[in-house]
Amino acid sequence: AEAIAEVIQLAKLQLAESIRIVYDIDPTLCCLLPEDRFRQAILNLILNSGQIIGEQPGQITVQGARKNGSIEIVIRDSGPGFPTAVIEAGTQLFLSRRDQGTGLGLAIVRRFTQDLGGSIMISNIPHHGAQVVLKLPCGEHSDR
Repeated sequence: AEAIAEVIQLAKLQLAESIRIVYDIDPTLCCLLPEDRFRQAILNLILNSGQIIGEQPGQITVQGARKNGSIEIVIRDSGPGFPTAVIEAGTQLFLSRRDQGTGLGLAIVRRFTQDLGGSIMISNIPHHGAQVVLKLPCGEHSDR
């Protein structure tokens, strides 16, 4: 929870002021993960959402919960959603939903998730928007 809160603060500095980030994670949520790579994955997803929303008003929602020994992080945005080609290809390298995007952001997140034995699912939300769900095996609780 603490790492995600810090990433959100960093992301806010890089997003348009018209984009609101809603954070819904229990502050006591704790999981043993490679912290730097975890932060980078969450930052990539938030910034991707912000870049696709652009300068228009929008919202990014970040939710997290512990479920059956795993942590599930859900990031949703109010943008136009993923193009069909991206949904069909999933998180493959070099596919982007932005004109100047390289597609590396999702690929980096996919690699991180797979390295931990987790999963990533991308989808569109009815009435516009995209959603990315990360399920990561959660190590034993720690004080940090």
